[in-house]
Amino acid sequence: MEWTVARDLLDRKRHGRWGGAELVKTSILVVDPDEAICDLMADILIEEGWEVAKARSLTDVAELFSASDIDLVITEAFGQSDLFDFDPFFLSGLRQVIGDTPVILSSTYPSTDVMHAGDFGLAEVIPKPFEIDNLLGKINRALGHCLASTVTAAN
Repeated sequence: MEWTVARDLLDRKRHGRWGGAELVKTSILVVDPDEAICDLMADILIEEGWEVAKARSLTDVAELFSASDIDLVITEAFGQSDLFDFDPFFLSGLRQVIGDTPVILSSTYPSTDVMHAGDFGLAEVIPKPFEIDNLLGKINRALGHCLASTVTAAN
């Protein structure tokens, strides 16, 4: 009996239904030049119950942001000349498009990129390849911080 109740609650959470009311799902934008990584991360996040959009360029990000409410961005800070090289201009451009939306930087070189976290207001830095539990923990912290900031600002 307890398992049935737990399964029903999990099903409600995943499908955005709670107590007869529809919940607004958290929306996450994944930006990565590597299509396989982008798809893998999106699949994991969808399985966890989040709405997910994918982008491969800053132009895609701008289009998605003008048409959607995005709560969090997970991105690789890639350059146009080298898709796997840290590019501060990409992060600057991203920040101009998304405003104060929390950003998690996904990086092959996290120890180097973490030095840039304060420069671009990054909520978290996650290494690639990523561990799923680590990814989910960082997402929850970033979203929790965002929620706490919103509640504090409202009071």
